[in-house]
Amino acid sequence: MKLLGAALSILLYSSFSFAVCPFDGMYIYELKQDPRFVVTPETQGRITRDLFWANEKFFRDFTKYKCRGAYRTAQVKEVATGDVFTYYRTVIDACDGGNTVGVIVPKGRHKAIAEIGDSEIRCY
Repeated sequence: MKLLGAALSILLYSSFSFAVCPFDGMYIYELKQDPRFVVTPETQGRITRDLFWANEKFFRDFTKYKCRGAYRTAQVKEVATGDVFTYYRTVIDACDGGNTVGVIVPKGRHKAIAEIGDSEIRCY
């Protein structure tokens, strides 16, 4: 009985805690042009404390003073499913060495499902 309960808990956790990542291997510019997605215009990004700590391994490399104000953010909606994501990416060369880097998180969550490296999106 305990084994069944543990198996059910794992199944429920894995079913509801991970969003599908529909843009693995795409580049930011491709994502913006792809008709399967609607991307809002980018605005100044604000990295909240919750977002930082949920993705501390990524953000700790970009905490230097030069990165203050370096983030842009946009909402991405997958047309087929209606799923909404937010990306946060760097835009200042002094911060990221000239490579756009960032994370993508599902709407309403803080933990990233993908990382942006040199504009390429890689899902976890």
